[in-house]
Amino acid sequence: MMTIRNVGGPFLFILIIIGTISTVGMEAVFYQNPTPVPMFGESSRAGVALNVSVNSTILHPGQRLNVTVSLDNKLTVSNYLRVADDWTVRGFPVSIWPGCLFSLPVEFVIIRGNLSLSQIEAMGNSTAPGTLCMEATAIDHVIFQPKSSDVTLTGTYCGGACVPNQVYGPYHLVSNFTVDGYWNYPLTINDSNDLYSPYDGGVTFRYPEVGPVAAHTFEPGVYTLVVTDEWGQDVLLHFTVTQNGGGGAGLLIHVLNDTTGQPMAGVRVIAGPASSMNDTVYTPGGPTVKECVHQVPSGSSVLANGTVVLPNGTMLTFPTCPLSSYSTNSTGWVTISGITSTYYFFYAGNAMSSFNSFGIVQLFHGEATYVTVKAPSGNYTVTN
Repeated sequence: MMTIRNVGGPFLFILIIIGTISTVGMEAVFYQNPTPVPMFGESSRAGVALNVSVNSTILHPGQRLNVTVSLDNKLTVSNYLRVADDWTVRGFPVSIWPGCLFSLPVEFVIIRGNLSLSQIEAMGNSTAPGTLCMEATAIDHVIFQPKSSDVTLTGTYCGGACVPNQVYGPYHLVSNFTVDGYWNYPLTINDSNDLYSPYDGGVTFRYPEVGPVAAHTFEPGVYTLVVTDEWGQDVLLHFTVTQNGGGGAGLLIHVLNDTTGQPMAGVRVIAGPASSMNDTVYTPGGPTVKECVHQVPSGSSVLANGTVVLPNGTMLTFPTCPLSSYSTNSTGWVTISGITSTYYFFYAGNAMSSFNSFGIVQLFHGEATYVTVKAPSGNYTVTN
């Protein structure tokens, strides 16, 4: 689309735009390119550290995330902890000790999005896992050895009758498992399907663990791994799932409903190469890149093919505006691959409104940058 707007001077602004979206209230969040290396996180309280590491910060669709979790006594003396049941976030239990010794002290979940702990807590509470064993022990104390992940447990065994002050262990509180997808949060945990154990017969470790079957397989995007323990410690790690192949950089744009967080299909977005991070220019028609805006004397004519005829009859041809129009797919994504430019302009919103979203992101060869756009609910009208 070519729009001509008279701004009251001896010149006309010629603004060449492929298309716009008539909506308001959009918000864009730009995620910079991650580094494809392992990542580690730790939370320490009451002398015990919750340690979490992942095999990589970048995965491709079809790959698994490998997670290692440990509880480690940081003190030089034995650490005698009472079971607290003080969870911040509830997820899937990790069998860091045998499954019929309750409660298991570590849980995890993977959620789509670059989320903070407060954002996850605001989503609501998951249902807590229940009991799978006909005969089980309710653990009441965990005794850590000095500077170690080795523990013994005490608790009340209940079979035909309940017997207190039973001792179990020692156990080495390190667990490794793999996950192939993510879940919507909050969770509704079904014990028979979702609780799992790395033990054969409650005695022998099996490595690596395979986690519960994910509700959704990994798609391109940013994800948050949350690992929590019953003493109120939380570790959040973020990783990215990127497209396979492609020698150039890539831009992946995801449009979500701002209220429900659900993907929005069929939404038009505008993007294209920019010359620098400062390439944005503001016009009466909205923000764009400088390459799409040209000044010519008043009285000039603009032909359908974009050629400008000046008042003296001189004909000028301007470069084509580099911005293109895209439409989100059924899961709310626009994928632009094989980009060779360093900078890329992104625009969405109502060009005649102050409510729009735009920016320029920097891309790197062989890597992808992700843009999440939160849009309000409602119908979208595209002007051509």
